[in-house]
Amino acid sequence: MPSEVFEITNYQYYQFSTRESSTKAVATCSAADGKRVYLYFNDGPNALSEASKSGNNYFLYYRYADMANIIDMLRNEKPIYLIFVPEGTNNTRISTMNEPVGEGEED
Repeated sequence: MPSEVFEITNYQYYQFSTRESSTKAVATCSAADGKRVYLYFNDGPNALSEASKSGNNYFLYYRYADMANIIDMLRNEKPIYLIFVPEGTNNTRISTMNEPVGEGEED
């Protein structure tokens, strides 16, 4: 099965205050065609789950320590894409695409 690639157009995130779960925060991202991406930020020693898909929903798992970097990417880079790689290869990611060196921010 080939990879799926689509642009993330919106996001919001939740920072939980009291929770017994290892999930300390969740970011939900949307695409123009109704697809949703859920980024779970987990704390603790347990292994992270592999990325998965159910219908138009995609689920990715990161360490809580990585949250600031990922939120920074969502906040400051454009465009951002989800690249979903099926079949358990663990290469699913959110990503920019190739950008020219020294491009800087657009005004």
